[in-house]
Amino acid sequence: MKKKLKRTLALTLAALLILSMVPLTAAALEPFNIETAVGGETGTNWSFDGTVLTVNAGANIEVTGTVTGGRRIEVNGAAAITLNDLSITSPGSSVAPILLNAGADLSLTLTGTSTLSGNSGNTGLQAPAGTALTIGGTGSLTATSSAVGGFAATGIGGSGGQAGGDITINSGTVTAIGRANGAGIGGGVGGSGGTITINGGTVTATSDGGAGIGGGGSGSGGTITINGGIVTATGGVNGAGIGGGNSGSGGTITINSGTVTATSNGQGAGIGGGLNGDGGTITINSGTVTATGNGSGAGIGGGGGSLGIGGSGGTISITGGDVTAMSGASATGSTPGTGIGGGGNNSLPDLLGPAGNITISGGNVNANSGGAGVPDIGGNNATFFLISYEPNGGTGTRQSFSVAQGGSHTHLGNMFTPPAGQVFMGWDTFPGGNSGWPWITPPSAWVANVQSNITYYAQWAAASTPVSLTGVTANGTASSVTTTQLTLTFDADPTTLAQSDITVSGGVTVTGISGSGNTRIVNISGAWANGASVAVSVANPAGYTLSGSPQTVTLHRATGGEWIPQQPQQPQQPPQPPQQPEPPAPEFPFTDVPIGHWARDYVAFVWEADIKEGVSDTLFAPNTTLSCAMAATILWRTAGEPTATGGAVFTDVAAGRWYTAAIAWANENGIVLGVGGNRFDPTANVTREQFAAMMYRYAAFTGGDTSVPAGFDLSQFQDRDQLNDWAERYLYWANYNELITGRTPTTLAPQGTATRAEAAGIVTRFVAAFG
Repeated sequence: MKKKLKRTLALTLAALLILSMVPLTAAALEPFNIETAVGGETGTNWSFDGTVLTVNAGANIEVTGTVTGGRRIEVNGAAAITLNDLSITSPGSSVAPILLNAGADLSLTLTGTSTLSGNSGNTGLQAPAGTALTIGGTGSLTATSSAVGGFAATGIGGSGGQAGGDITINSGTVTAIGRANGAGIGGGVGGSGGTITINGGTVTATSDGGAGIGGGGSGSGGTITINGGIVTATGGVNGAGIGGGNSGSGGTITINSGTVTATSNGQGAGIGGGLNGDGGTITINSGTVTATGNGSGAGIGGGGGSLGIGGSGGTISITGGDVTAMSGASATGSTPGTGIGGGGNNSLPDLLGPAGNITISGGNVNANSGGAGVPDIGGNNATFFLISYEPNGGTGTRQSFSVAQGGSHTHLGNMFTPPAGQVFMGWDTFPGGNSGWPWITPPSAWVANVQSNITYYAQWAAASTPVSLTGVTANGTASSVTTTQLTLTFDADPTTLAQSDITVSGGVTVTGISGSGNTRIVNISGAWANGASVAVSVANPAGYTLSGSPQTVTLHRATGGEWIPQQPQQPQQPPQPPQQPEPPAPEFPFTDVPIGHWARDYVAFVWEADIKEGVSDTLFAPNTTLSCAMAATILWRTAGEPTATGGAVFTDVAAGRWYTAAIAWANENGIVLGVGGNRFDPTANVTREQFAAMMYRYAAFTGGDTSVPAGFDLSQFQDRDQLNDWAERYLYWANYNELITGRTPTTLAPQGTATRAEAAGIVTRFVAAFG
């Protein structure tokens, strides 16, 4: 059986490794200095006429230099440009330093430090609707529009009157500054934000009139998705930090991860609508999000109103993450905005906007309105209150959900890891448990008429010590001595065991108890027949959880004849089949895992299962990273490739792919959870703490022991503070069982990407420890 399991794991690892080795080809990168070029130069799909560098479909060009005299770049079709310490300042005409013409699809790679400055109202990097722009690399880019000239353009996106294109930022340091009602990233004045996706990097976007990220003046936010990175967005006088410009709705905004700070410097929401704009559709699934609406704008939701009521909150859903939302203070006689929900009015009282449709079902949420009389969450037609749960000494992130005023709620079960040596007892509204009520043990209906925010604190108590009753024997013999005492044997000393904890069936009375250590002598009396079989039961002593009870024992009564109690027979073990000789193993084939390589024994696990090929006949590629899809497939194949009973749940996991069945099964059984928003992100790399979580959940699924002894910690690792709170229990368990060890004696690298060699080691050690 073990050989079969090893073969299955080996096949799984080898198959995944082969799948990942897909060669990529690209045109050779051609260098070009726009500063020193004289005109008439041409290359593969590009040309320079002395003023305009025209980059056509299929080009792959690296551009460097510093120019201010009107030289610029125009892009047609699908092309690739690397900016290497490039600086372009546009002249006093309506031309951007880099312009994407209709249908252009530009892949922009950043190296060094580059700046694009638009003068006379020009956009820094003009990518309007109908074009696509993808930014990556390790360098930095600052793209700035000028307020002079009245074109109200963006730092990156559309010019005056243009919506933003399809803009994606994967990495690098990107700073975008919009002027005169143009967004930092998104639409120019009157233009929506287009489609903006931020997957990583450090992104700073500001505007003096439009949204930081989203619509220009009068433009909606468009479709904005943030999946990671550090994002700071500041809206102008009447624009949202993220969302709509002046009078623009928030559009569709989704935050799945990352650190996001969104602020309006005027009457817009932090995240949502600009002045007079509703919040749109806002979803926060994870990440650290801070949203501040100054003036009368909501933190998250509607912008402030200029003449009438503030903007509606729109449709707001918060399922996770650390979320802080607040409205700024408004002037005397005005209407402040809510923390989450409707906007207010900066000059007139009692004009709070409607709440919209607000659902908070998870996460650590804090909301504060801009003033007294305005709900923290809600609007002029509804007030919501936060029901929050604090770990109170346990480990985990505060969890919250919303309840409409006057509504009721049912308590959550415990979601926190207890302090060492303690167990969860229930909830209380005071940290010390002194509310005067019994502790609330979920699930139980509680407040039936919620009229305020309520915080419940986890209550902990010392954990019971496990102890097992391992045997019961009776003194005496049938021929001459009647049983008067029973001897109870335990696997540990039940120090608080009392006479009242012990009962014997058959009308037998317990009359006393003595002894210490692992043994107790129990005195009994009664009128039983010789050879009577009775049950001895032991209740949980104070502070202990007892197992092994009840047990049966035969009692003696003197009869003049000898009687020898029968001892229970031990079950006979079936004979084991003889070991079959192993065939000789072939020579280890992988030259990139030589003798002495730390992972050689784990790679040999694949080899011993008759798998010779890695990424080739001689290469294993031990340092190549694993994707989420590959990790899910490893565990699915380890489990025997079972079939999921439900259908697909992730929108980005297409039917019929090599990993589709694996992800469906792993999600159905709680082994993988996705990244929020019904997404799994199958091609994303797996971090070491994420792989620990998967292994922990797989162990629980197979019935393995997921406990960790009290007092165990990771104090030897200097980078333990990099471990996310949600992942602590998983990496503690994985390290305790030596599945995931340090990369050095003092570094655990929880955020490091898991490699193929590490995965081989982790899975091999799991099989050795758990079978």
